[in-house]
Amino acid sequence: MHLRAAHGEPFVDLRAEREHVDGSCEDPEDEDGARLAAGVDGLAYTTTDVAAKLRERTGGRGPDVCIEAVGMEAHNDGPFGGPCRRTGPTSGRATAGGARRPPSGAGFPRALGRNGDGREPQRASGPRSLGTRRGMMKRALWQGAVAGTAGVLVMTLGEKVEQRVTGRPDSHVPARTMERLTGMREDLGRQPVPVNLAMHVGQGALLGILRSGMSHAGLRGPWSSGKFAVVRVTSDQILENATGVGAPPQTWPRRELVIDLLHKTVYAFATGVVADALAARSGPGPGQRHAALRPGRHSEAGPLARGRSGV
Repeated sequence: MHLRAAHGEPFVDLRAEREHVDGSCEDPEDEDGARLAAGVDGLAYTTTDVAAKLRERTGGRGPDVCIEAVGMEAHNDGPFGGPCRRTGPTSGRATAGGARRPPSGAGFPRALGRNGDGREPQRASGPRSLGTRRGMMKRALWQGAVAGTAGVLVMTLGEKVEQRVTGRPDSHVPARTMERLTGMREDLGRQPVPVNLAMHVGQGALLGILRSGMSHAGLRGPWSSGKFAVVRVTSDQILENATGVGAPPQTWPRRELVIDLLHKTVYAFATGVVADALAARSGPGPGQRHAALRPGRHSEAGPLARGRSGV
């Protein structure tokens, strides 16, 4: 059992190489937050005998290692003074407060050395290791392209059903917009179908990367998909109006406006479902871990510690 106290945090930030981790927090209400955000069992040291609880959970052995942050020295009056003043099978030199220091490199992350048996420690598999900015962006690129393409397919199926009901002809605005953006030769009348599809699918796939980035940041669910729907409509209008192919939506016939908004909303929510499902495989995003510290609506919730935000 490895124990680390983070100064100024509502609960200690803990990582373990063994089977169980316990953490200490000041407020009993933060115990569930610690369990959600750090994957640990929180112990409110103001109302709990931490030393006794740790001995109970370890069969009388106590913690193997106590790692104290600056400002929470392991003295007798600290929350870990008692549990860290033990003697036992862990070899090493004594530290402040009587805690025993493990052998050099034992049980510490790869950057600090090897495990006590000489093996390289395993990389953490939780949200912390998956939440770096570089890893997040790599996953958002391919997952966003997949999610955006899926959203285009769902939107296209909906458009075909709507066209059979309303009799509306195919739109060639995407093709004409792409021709003007790329400098391609522009045909009058009906536009080439491959160009139309390239713009239709390509734009949707690229915008899916943004929606995946939202998911990995912790912006998931219907609220986020609703915000993304506005982004999708806005991106269309910027490109179409900048090239002179389109006109501001407020000048459209109301029927055409409603149909366009409906299909773009379908795209946004379908893309969001796929992006959220893929991002969930990496665990909660930084924003979600922050919200888990104090569930509910609060105006004064401090920022998530940088070590747990992945930035």
